[in-house]
Amino acid sequence: MKRGLAVLAAALSILVGASSASAGFEEETSIDLIPPLIGPGGIVVAEYVGCLGGQVVDFTLAGAAQSISCVGSNGDGTRGASRAVFTAPRTAGSYAVTGVIVSLPGSLEEAILNVGETGVRPPDLPETGSASGPVIPMAATAVAVGLGLMGATRLRRRPRAD
Repeated sequence: MKRGLAVLAAALSILVGASSASAGFEEETSIDLIPPLIGPGGIVVAEYVGCLGGQVVDFTLAGAAQSISCVGSNGDGTRGASRAVFTAPRTAGSYAVTGVIVSLPGSLEEAILNVGETGVRPPDLPETGSASGPVIPMAATAVAVGLGLMGATRLRRRPRAD
């Protein structure tokens, strides 16, 4: 009975680990601006990377909006992309450019477009966060494996009543 529980605990920890590990390899999405610093009224390209071919991406910049279909990535392992061309605002400043896949509301990405003198580069700010997506499944796997091993060792250490 005890050995059966130990085997069950180990099998459960392996199953939880396998499902969590596969969830950690989801494709990342991002939005890139070409160029990220531009003069007032200049042309900027916003590129949403990581969508599947045929998905529609909604872009916005300072009240202007565009819906563009994604090309590429039909399951062949490559990342698809969608590109929108905007005219930068005529007032200097920092503007948020957003892109979201219409069918996936959680796919919102944002980048900052700096409009000003093209010869002046704003100071580089450190990135203040990162995606915790891969960390959570790995932590859940480690906890499940640890609990399974702890249960197995506790069952083995109990003195037997002969």
